[in-house]
Amino acid sequence: MRWLVVLAAAGAFWAGAGLAAGTNAAEKALVEELVHRQDMLEGDVEKVGKAAAEVEEIRKTRAAGEYVLNDEEKRLEKRGRVDFHIFLERIRNDTLEVLQIYDRVLHKQAYVDPMEKLYGRALHQIVSVQWEDLPLEDVVGELSESYGVPIDIQGLIDYRKTMSLEGDMSLYSILLYIESVYDATLVVKGKRLFIARLGHEDDEDAEGDADK
Repeated sequence: MRWLVVLAAAGAFWAGAGLAAGTNAAEKALVEELVHRQDMLEGDVEKVGKAAAEVEEIRKTRAAGEYVLNDEEKRLEKRGRVDFHIFLERIRNDTLEVLQIYDRVLHKQAYVDPMEKLYGRALHQIVSVQWEDLPLEDVVGELSESYGVPIDIQGLIDYRKTMSLEGDMSLYSILLYIESVYDATLVVKGKRLFIARLGHEDDEDAEGDADK
């Protein structure tokens, strides 16, 4: 995954070299944003490596059959798996967001994500979350209230699964993580966001189409 760091570093250098000498406030803000994202990316790569090493160590212990894992070791294994997924997903999402920034700077952006239209800049602002085994309804309720965008659950979602997230990340990263955990897809209809089970995007929502 080191290539991701190299890519981000090269991008930040390119932007800095081209814009650092400018006096435009927007250009300076762009450089600062890219440098900030580069720092976050390097930190996330280190966290992914640490989480993978912890999971691998416990996996070998379990496979050897010489020891019985205690509760603390089982907790660390679960935490390591969650951390690995969270930070790998965040690396992926942040890389895509940086590429979107480049598209806008180069005036080549031909497509605007419907969620960009729905949330605006809030979609990519970094927020702190600390969720431990929360049901999807609680997560959806908190996001709906915090961002003022109604979010509805559509289709046969597996409510037995819970959400565990901790750290600093964007709303976009959180929503994509929900997709991954619940085998779902995000669908924008009018001014509402729906979380639908894959293959059921066209199911009617419980409240009908009144708010489209």
